[in-house]
Amino acid sequence: MNNSFKVELIRVCKSVIGDKRRKLNENLAEVRNSANSETKSSAGDKHETGRALAQLEQENLGKQLVFIDKLEAAMLTISEDQELTKVEHGSLMTTDKLTVLFGPALGEVTANKKKVFVISMASPLGVAANHLTVGQSFKVNGITHSIKAIQ
Repeated sequence: MNNSFKVELIRVCKSVIGDKRRKLNENLAEVRNSANSETKSSAGDKHETGRALAQLEQENLGKQLVFIDKLEAAMLTISEDQELTKVEHGSLMTTDKLTVLFGPALGEVTANKKKVFVISMASPLGVAANHLTVGQSFKVNGITHSIKAIQ
């Protein structure tokens, strides 16, 4: 696997995060519009309940936006061209069973038609593989993985 794949993978991850941010902002705008229309109603208790629900939804979406900020910050710490020789945050690890980018927890993404799991170093797989090098093996959930490459 060459460095251009890691560059493309990082671009895809940033795009996934950007898409999540756009969707959250759209939802937030809808909730605000809904709350504004509720304030124009004069239906008494129903009016107050609608406003309260809209306020709760705004708070929930705000928390999700803070989480997106953290994902973006974690992506910024990943270098596209840094030569890594051991598993650590920012490394792209290929084993005999899967390919993993250690960074923000985004789950499975596809770059150049190849599936990659983008997970945190705090995940069970990250903890088990932390600081290992090419040729070493580790076990997670009863499955042994042999490290074939690290970028």
